[in-house]
Amino acid sequence: MSDLYAIRGPVYSRKSTIGLSIPGGKFVFDLERGVHRAKIEWPDDIMDTWVPPVDVSVLNHYRGDRVTGRREAWEEMTAKYVEALQRTDIQVIIFDTAKKLWTACHQGILQIKQEAQVETRMGKFKETKEQAVQYLEDNGEWRVQLLEIEYVAPNERMDNLIDLARSFDKELVFVNHERPVRGPTVVKGVVEMLPIPGKFELDGWRRTIQLADWEILTRIE
Repeated sequence: MSDLYAIRGPVYSRKSTIGLSIPGGKFVFDLERGVHRAKIEWPDDIMDTWVPPVDVSVLNHYRGDRVTGRREAWEEMTAKYVEALQRTDIQVIIFDTAKKLWTACHQGILQIKQEAQVETRMGKFKETKEQAVQYLEDNGEWRVQLLEIEYVAPNERMDNLIDLARSFDKELVFVNHERPVRGPTVVKGVVEMLPIPGKFELDGWRRTIQLADWEILTRIE
């Protein structure tokens, strides 16, 4: 029987440690490079880690810019995931944090949409790829986000990722941070969506809790 564990909590609340405490050989996607801080409660277990390449382009990225590298990151991650699924010495697969996985998933789809914008201009206006990219950048016409209906594809990808873990009888662990829950608040006669004091939710794929077999909350006291 394979289960999906959803672990969430504030920073430095031992989320990664709890994930590593699940018995069995582990393959850890160390997507925030913080697993080294965790304490391994089962030291005799095999643990293999994968760390993504450093993306220095984030220094110059703003909302509305061209999305690059996300599709490739998703493809690289899922290729490693399939390898881990087929390893007989691995019983537990951990994504730390799963928000990074989800970001690569849906941003990869957005990247494909932006690449289609380039191809459309190349076909319609007989531009080179460089000319099409430059026009979209100069005029701020890149797709900024997916439409609601377009989230069907990334949601299905995440569903399939979970289903594969169950098919290969692997425990799957999603480690996530938290974010404040926002709600309507009247400020100087204007309704604004502001953080609700003391209320937090999982920061990541919103269907995680719905599909999880176990939800583990961590706190700092």
